[in-house]
Amino acid sequence: MDNYDKLKIIDPVKFMSGDDYGLFLALALISNDLGDLIHLQGLHSQDGERLENYISAENGRKSGRNIYILRLAFSHLYNILEFFDIRAGDIEKDLLLNKIIDKDILENEKIFWNLVIKLSQNKESFGKKELSIAGINPELVKVMNLAKIARNEVTFHYHGAAKNLKKGFELAFKNSKQSNTKYAYVTETENVTEDRRYYIDIALQKFLEEKADLSKDVFVAESLMIEFLAAFNKVIYKILSKFHETLGFENSSEIEK
Repeated sequence: MDNYDKLKIIDPVKFMSGDDYGLFLALALISNDLGDLIHLQGLHSQDGERLENYISAENGRKSGRNIYILRLAFSHLYNILEFFDIRAGDIEKDLLLNKIIDKDILENEKIFWNLVIKLSQNKESFGKKELSIAGINPELVKVMNLAKIARNEVTFHYHGAAKNLKKGFELAFKNSKQSNTKYAYVTETENVTEDRRYYIDIALQKFLEEKADLSKDVFVAESLMIEFLAAFNKVIYKILSKFHETLGFENSSEIEK
């Protein structure tokens, strides 16, 4: 395994010796998923030429994948808020988790953690002042309310996508005088990494922009979402690191490699 010097070893029996380690496993899953999302966004941002303002298959794929990553970010945010909402009682009663939060993380990290819990119980409105205190760009308020519809209707649960895509399609193409929405573009090839229907990407973009009432295009939301999720993942990292310390690590020199 690469980076073996960073690899720490925990006896799985130590996990199972506690009363309830399920919440920590869920946090570990969330942390891994957010790490993979941020890695994907980083790979995409480095892939190919910078997005330019002219019509080409390369630009179309790049902007479309921006939209895809944004929808994933929305979906992760919604599912995180749903997790904290549904498991609020379990989180409140978990003695070890609360001990770590009270004593082992920084004050701004604690503010961030408690804010996410509060947001989870009031998904329809978010306080700009509280976001600022937690070090989060208040402009995120404009796009956070899109999380549910982006996740449920245009990302994973496709059953509601048709009406939303029709609305976005009409916003993009009806009476349009812009060159990139004067015609519906496609690239048709058996290479699945290059085959794409660009008109769906622009329809999604216009639908999300209209729902968020954004003055700029929806791409401004992507960096805000990634910034928020990356910052929260650092809080989860700190909590999990302290949890792992309570379990104790095995001596790697005595473990058969």
